Amino acid sequence: HTVASEIDTSKSKFKWTATKKIGESHFGPITLKSASIEKDGENFKNAEFVMDMNSIEVSEITSPKYNKKFIKHIKNEDFFDKFFC
Repeated sequence: HTVASEIDTSKSKFKWTATKKIGESHFGPITLKSASIEKDGENFKNAEFVMDMNSIEVSEITSPKYNKKFIKHIKNEDFFDKFFC
């Protein structure tokens, strides 16, 4: 029988990572907005994770100026524009 469970988002931690073709990468935390998992016995049947795209941070860019510039860059139409409200 299938059992659905909600996930405690306050206890969940996620890190995003993006790598360029030239090898450079960016990473940082992102907040889990909501999540649920369905199990059928011991097996996972279905899962949904919804991220709060407005919470995205960049950890390795330590300059406040360039960090802000990069966040603005990934929020434009070339990247995640449709996810940000």
